[in-house]
Amino acid sequence: MTNDDRAVVTWAMDDYAEAGLRVLAVAVCQLPTGAPVPAVREEVERVDCACSARSP
Repeated sequence: MTNDDRAVVTWAMDDYAEAGLRVLAVAVCQLPTGAPVPAVREEVERVDCACSARSP
């Protein structure tokens, strides 16, 4: 995750917090080099990759 990506995620979490919402976790999944980005969430969840969950 780049610093710019991290800034976008931080902004989104702050925006949710202002609305009284909380982000409980963020999942990261590294796709194989050159793999297309799946179009829908269900496809992402089926991708065979090493994923990890991180708490903010």
